[in-house]
Amino acid sequence: MLGVFASMTGLPVALYEEQNGNVVGTRLDEREDYYEPYCRMVHRLPGGYALCQSDEACRAREVFATGQECILLCHGGLYNQAIPIEVDGQIKAVLMYGETLLDDEEAQQRARVRHEGLLARVSPSPEERAELGRLFAATKVSSPAMLQVARETLPVAQWFYRMIAEEDALKRNMERTAHELQTRLQALLANAENFARKLAQPQGLDAEVKERGAEILNSALALGTLIQNLTESVGEYRFDLRPILPLIHEARRIYAAEARRRQVEVLIEPPENGSWPHLEISADHLQFVFNNLVQNAIKYSFRGTEDRQRYVRIAGWIEGKEFAVAIENYGVGILQSEIESGRLFEDGYQGELTHGEYRTGTGKGLFFSNKIVQRHHGHIEISSKQMGDADTPEHQPHLNRFTVHLPYRQPKEG
Repeated sequence: MLGVFASMTGLPVALYEEQNGNVVGTRLDEREDYYEPYCRMVHRLPGGYALCQSDEACRAREVFATGQECILLCHGGLYNQAIPIEVDGQIKAVLMYGETLLDDEEAQQRARVRHEGLLARVSPSPEERAELGRLFAATKVSSPAMLQVARETLPVAQWFYRMIAEEDALKRNMERTAHELQTRLQALLANAENFARKLAQPQGLDAEVKERGAEILNSALALGTLIQNLTESVGEYRFDLRPILPLIHEARRIYAAEARRRQVEVLIEPPENGSWPHLEISADHLQFVFNNLVQNAIKYSFRGTEDRQRYVRIAGWIEGKEFAVAIENYGVGILQSEIESGRLFEDGYQGELTHGEYRTGTGKGLFFSNKIVQRHHGHIEISSKQMGDADTPEHQPHLNRFTVHLPYRQPKEG
């Protein structure tokens, strides 16, 4: 957009936007020929370019505050046209262009005063002072009407920001839809797995019925993968201070039917050294992490019996500047080599010890979960301890723990 404006007007141009409470500028610095020779020399002086940037940002901030287009005098004595770009009643940016003297004696006198002030700040050598004076006097002279002519290109900027606003609205709708589909599908997958397991048992069912049941499960799994990819591609991270406990309760609620079928109790224990805290998180994304870890813990648990209750235990504790949430189960183990190599977090990878078990999955849940936790500036720690004395870990019970470490507050970007 800046290139189009500069090409149509031949004027240097900068665009300022408000980001996280600051006014941030973008300019075509690579096209020095757009700048006046006077400005190019000021930029080359020690600290000159930084002074120009700071002064320009202050003037842009003033326009954001007033919402009025105006002609402003820079710290070096040149005039710029500043125009707020408004879309749907909101100022999206400030466009600033010009670098000219005005054809008015009073305006030129004010410009000379600013020029002398600049010389006092940058302390040029006598030769540089003389050259700056010559270049200042040779700067092009324009009328306010001439600066207004460039305003005809402003609809390009308004069109650009309107497109951004429409895209943001579309992404928000897609995020909400993907999140809703994902939440509902995770419960559906648990029921589909139960259905497929029953069909697989030798009960004299017609082979076609079994095949159709497997197709239902595979279709649900494929849809789950599609939604996970959609969420990852359009889901914007929105961090705010949230209680973490409701996310854990929601994950337990979604898989309650699966846990009952497997005779596995899901226990949520209060932290020993404090209460469940509020963390700065992107709640929709982190909900997926807890959903996936709780589902895996239930799915890979060994079936309980009347005299031997199985459980998934969820516990939390304070760990320095982080809070840790552990999801622990008693079931199919994980090889130490898989943990150390990080293969468990690879896209599509499924644990070696699950191959002899009827445990469906796509191998994408941990892949996405790890990416989400890393985006939260945290990490996932894994441990798996064999509980029996058998020589091989296959089909042997293991105490498995997935611990999510999360900071209380997200570090400031940039």
